[in-house]
Amino acid sequence: MEITTTLPTIDLTDNETGCCPRFHPELWDEKIFSLNDIQFARTTSKNILHIPINLGKVMAQSMERFDGVGAMKKEQYLILSRDLSPWKSEHLFAVTKKVPGMKMVSLTGTFYTKVYDGPYKDMPKLMKDFQLHAKSKGMAISKNIYIFYTTCPKCAKYYKHNYMVLFSKNKPY
Repeated sequence: MEITTTLPTIDLTDNETGCCPRFHPELWDEKIFSLNDIQFARTTSKNILHIPINLGKVMAQSMERFDGVGAMKKEQYLILSRDLSPWKSEHLFAVTKKVPGMKMVSLTGTFYTKVYDGPYKDMPKLMKDFQLHAKSKGMAISKNIYIFYTTCPKCAKYYKHNYMVLFSKNKPY
């Protein structure tokens, strides 16, 4: 597998909904990205048994902060999410600079991605498949699997695809 050092560009003008741009899975599916200090702003949301209850509000407030300081990556945007517990999720937003009032983290290393198209409720099954698929490719991935939800539920319905990119650090066996 070829390793690339840049994330795919997302064409924000390829957007029929006025909300989420059309996602092109071939740019992300079964790829290896070597990332060097990609900067993220970190926030969390509340869940009830893994079901988000304030995610819309958290996303809107975060986007306002990023717009206010001009920090959001427009063409290589990436939001990585993962459940920390049944009650809390973490969200990492790729940004261009430090965002006041938000915890900043960075990701460095080699990451493997695989695209899935299906309902959110299948996530436990998809994560297991992702781990098995990576192993079949000779990779050992981190237990921290992030999900890039490429569109909101309304746009997924419009585009007739609910693409999710599973994203995890590749580590040596």
